[in-house]
Amino acid sequence: MLLFALVLIFIGIYLNKQKEQLLLLFTQDNSKNISTLAIWFITLACMGIILGIFIPTKMILLVYVAIVLIISAIFSTKIANNMKS
Repeated sequence: MLLFALVLIFIGIYLNKQKEQLLLLFTQDNSKNISTLAIWFITLACMGIILGIFIPTKMILLVYVAIVLIISAIFSTKIANNMKS
């Protein structure tokens, strides 16, 4: 769980730092979505580190991964809808 949280922190920081380069691939409308996704990833990573240290059970891990996947899917559909229009 801690490794997954560290990967999320890395992805969130990368999205924040490289936003201008990522906008070459996406439209300007997605700038806010990319920033929000980065903030969510960093927040979820912090929660994952706390949960991984204090409550390291398999059920918490599965729920945590499910929440991360749902957040990713929501933002993926938002970015795809902005690219379509």
